[in-house]
Amino acid sequence: MITINGDLTIDAGAFDFNRNVDASLTVVVNGNTYVNNNTTWVRFLDRYDEDISFTTTNMYVYGGANNTFHGGTNPTGDAIFNITNDLIVTGGSTVATFVSSTSNTATSTLNVGRDILLTDGDIRVSNTNSTTTINVSRNIVLTGSNSDFYGQIYSSGNKLTDLNVTGNIELNNGDFYISLGLGNVTCDIVENLDINNGRFLQSTIQLRQIMVLLHFHAMTSTSMEEYSIFSMVELMTEKQ
Repeated sequence: MITINGDLTIDAGAFDFNRNVDASLTVVVNGNTYVNNNTTWVRFLDRYDEDISFTTTNMYVYGGANNTFHGGTNPTGDAIFNITNDLIVTGGSTVATFVSSTSNTATSTLNVGRDILLTDGDIRVSNTNSTTTINVSRNIVLTGSNSDFYGQIYSSGNKLTDLNVTGNIELNNGDFYISLGLGNVTCDIVENLDINNGRFLQSTIQLRQIMVLLHFHAMTSTSMEEYSIFSMVELMTEKQ
């Protein structure tokens, strides 16, 4: 177990916690985690059938296209990431991938205690064939035309993707994909789904939360077609 009493700041070069190490990894950062824009790659655990648990207060990813926290050479094992407060990702070429291993059939979990704020970057929670769970205790907000959020990005994945948001999903621009995979999808939004611009894409949404208020503002015809809003409304009507 690695405990960091202050902040974890990764500014440059290649960074690994466990590289070529056949061992599980537990990291607790009592302060904040910063990933800045001069990194070659950032990997916490890169191979073998090992579990990872990573906890931090806030996580800021300001740059780098090769940030793959559980990934590299197809590691397997359960992966859980706990962010007590906010996950903030910024930058047009910034990519934050939490779990990436298409051979992984274990579980992938991201827990965020407050908000996910994405501005012109990519968040890819899971690129695996694992059951993926995303819990956000407040809001998910996308801003910037280059923003892309993927709950599950592996197109051949056949496991469940489960998204739970206690507050709002606010889409001001960019694309929001719950899953690109073949598995079932559940999406619980306690408050509002606000689509001001951009696209909210997933043709197999199953809404288990009945009390969902949908607010759509200035949606283009392209967004409407790709979002499949009518299928979503039909599902809500059936649940009620």
